This record gives sequence, structure tokens and C-alpha cells, in this order.
Amino acid sequence: MILKKVKLTDFRQFYGTVEIEFATSPEKNVTIIHGENGVGKTALLNAIKWAFFAKVTSNFRNPGNLVSDTAKKNGKHTCKVEIEFIEDKRHFMLHRNYDQRSLKNVLKIYEKNDDVWSASLPEPELVINSMLPKE
Repeated sequence: MILKKVKLTDFRQFYGTVEIEFATSPEKNVTIIHGENGVGKTALLNAIKWAFFAKVTSNFRNPGNLVSDTAKKNGKHTCKVEIEFIEDKRHFMLHRNYDQRSLKNVLKIYEKNDDVWSASLPEPELVINSMLPKE
């Protein structure tokens, strides 16, 4: 699996929308995430894990508090993580949304064919698990 892009909206420290593009060139395919403590490196890792599996790492503080505090102060109660990735030369877009009030999250996954994204694929958890098993 090759990650192309991660887009976070109101997820933890990331207020508003933040987009990170990963290096995918065959010659230069390393992306370094660097920053001081507390600026969101672990939150980024957990956003990716949460988007795929609705789980976070065991040391992630307040795992039920995913919506940015700033967003909540501004009356927002949802967050979203979108991941564009390539698996076996197929392009996918994963979306997971979370509503803090209802404590519900929704996963959708789309596949790109001829530069057009499909409708959401059925049973997205099974699609993800076939590519990247939880274990």
C-alpha cells in the first residue's frame, strides 16, 4: 500500500483542514514527519489508524475526544479523515467521519477508474481488511 495523501478536518490538534502529500516517486519515496512535542505527529499516526480501523494506539490520550477543541469552541461537533492511497496499482479514497454528539463514525471507500471516483464501495470494512488486515 502506498499512501498518497492524508487530509484531516478538525481532527485533534488539526483545526480546519490540513492536507499532507506523501512522496511517491520511485526515486524519492520517503516522507519525513518532524516537529516538536505536542504538535500532532502522534495525532497524524492515529488519524491514519483511526481512518482505516476506527481504532487508535493504546497510549493515545482521550481516544473518544477526536474533534478539535477549537472546532468545538466554534460550534462544530464533527471531524473527518480522508486518505488517498494505491494498492496493487488501484487508486482508492477512504473517508471516515465522526460525530462527537452521536459518537458515531461512518466509513466510505471509493475507487478511481479512468480519473473518475466510483460511488462508495459496499462493505468498506471488508474492502480495507482484504488489503490491510487489522492483525
